[in-house]
Amino acid sequence: MLRIISANLNGIRSAAKKGFFEWMGKQDADMVCVQELKAQAADMTEAFLAPHGYHGYFHYAEKKAIAASASIPGTSPSVSSPALVSTSSITKAVM
Repeated sequence: MLRIISANLNGIRSAAKKGFFEWMGKQDADMVCVQELKAQAADMTEAFLAPHGYHGYFHYAEKKAIAASASIPGTSPSVSSPALVSTSSITKAVM
């Protein structure tokens, strides 16, 4: 069964401080979709971009403090999908 998690972060830095990525790593999700990143590319750290073996696809805010989104799939897609990229995603790397 495919396991997808959707979470409204209300700021990725705030969510990280509150333990979101530790919680996410324990969920064994195939894909994690997050909204309200409130971040731009320059704000992202490696821990945000690739948490727990996942790989993120992000759609960043155009202005500071504006909502952004990401999708975090459990496996890297073999084909780049415009739908995936436009909504942002994080995928788990295939080892």
